[in-house]
Amino acid sequence: MVVRAADDDLGLERSLVAAARIGDPVAFESLVEPHRRGLHLHCYRMTGSLTDADDMLQESLLKAWRRIDTFGYQYLPQRVGHASTAPILGGAAMVWRRPATG
Repeated sequence: MVVRAADDDLGLERSLVAAARIGDPVAFESLVEPHRRGLHLHCYRMTGSLTDADDMLQESLLKAWRRIDTFGYQYLPQRVGHASTAPILGGAAMVWRRPATG
């Protein structure tokens, strides 16, 4: 039965990816939701600010939504994580990190 459950999960994921690729936002949300907390934490670690992490996650998910046709579900968390990390590693850290006050 465990094998069947895994097959069912894979079939559901494939269906959600297919639906998201044709523009179904509910399907995309279903794909993203299990990873949202981890992605938000990643963004927080990169920015040091909850507000900036919220913005960064939103921008990253928007990029993933726009590019959903270029990758499958199994790569979604990595692609969103990369989309949130790339601006910082590319020298745009000030876009996300607020200047220190004091």
